[in-house]
Amino acid sequence: MKAKGSSKRFRKCIIHIGTEKTGTSAIQAHLSRHRRTLLAHDILYPKTAGTNNLSQWEFVAAVQIAPWGTDLGRSLDIVDEASQQRFTQEFTARLEQEFAQHQSAQTLLISSEHFHSRLKQPRAIDALKRFLSPWCERFEIIVYFRRQDQVAISFQSTRLKSSVELKNSSLESAVRSHPRYFDLRQVYKGWANAFGANNMNPRIYDKKRWNSGNVLEDFASAASLPDLPTDAAFVNLSLNRQGYQFLRALNRVSPQPNGDKTDPMRLTLVQEISRRYAGKYYPVSQMEARKLMEQFHAQNEELRQLAFPQEPAPLFGDDFNEYPEIAEPLQENYDEAVEIALALWRHKQSEQHRANPIVNAIRKLLKKLGLGQQ
Repeated sequence: MKAKGSSKRFRKCIIHIGTEKTGTSAIQAHLSRHRRTLLAHDILYPKTAGTNNLSQWEFVAAVQIAPWGTDLGRSLDIVDEASQQRFTQEFTARLEQEFAQHQSAQTLLISSEHFHSRLKQPRAIDALKRFLSPWCERFEIIVYFRRQDQVAISFQSTRLKSSVELKNSSLESAVRSHPRYFDLRQVYKGWANAFGANNMNPRIYDKKRWNSGNVLEDFASAASLPDLPTDAAFVNLSLNRQGYQFLRALNRVSPQPNGDKTDPMRLTLVQEISRRYAGKYYPVSQMEARKLMEQFHAQNEELRQLAFPQEPAPLFGDDFNEYPEIAEPLQENYDEAVEIALALWRHKQSEQHRANPIVNAIRKLLKKLGLGQQ
């Protein structure tokens, strides 16, 4: 079924582009969990994308410039231009099949923070619009912006989890290594130039601004979604100092090429460290965080004038009270390392005991027979 009064399949396409470190994983898990409810309200959040990852990065890979040089391309077996073309053709065919299965849907909803981090050039964003335009009558771009110092802290934590060796853990080093990533003004301008400023729906990522303090409810409001339960949301845990230091040492002692994330044993280890040592580590002081933000003053003021003219300056406020007056130093501690190793060993032993299928089957049978104590 085509959109009413249109020759195209969907009346509207909502594209959630992140940015990264603004609750995107929680939003994507939430949307995946409630696909049926969304469909009942004529909104299609396609299963075809995001089959192996919460982020629907297949849309990115289809239009990204030279994805074969990135971890994203490698994960999708894209090794050159020809394989990208084959991937795009196959992905298009799978999308068409899913679209045909849900004829009543009038809105296409897609979400990937990789739109922000991987589609940096104007021609790549234009390519996404060309890719989607045959199906979609009009577009709405939802984008969240977060203060750069807070993004840098989360960014460094994620890099550690991705096996990247951090030789310098300062926030300044993160900004220097990825300048376009932190230039929020250029992110807005790039997407507004491609899709039109009137189709931009910019939001500020700040829990204090939301009535419920919940990004899921704010996103639902932004996208005009039906009421969806928001309990048991996915949480992408940050690291406390112990977890931060452990993974930093792990990546130094056992480096992975290009931050490789394909080793299942390492992924399991990182997940357990993230769970056990969740929290916040601030590698800079209040004064250092303020100094970092000074370099973004002009950029953020231009962003405010373009996207948030109703907001007072400075756009993201001037509250740095979450930072310590003196940054907590990273000091390698032998006893602490032994404690973490011991906790991991005990966890492994416990998991192996619980996961023994023969033992579990015998226990269930004995319990069924009323012989559980024998």
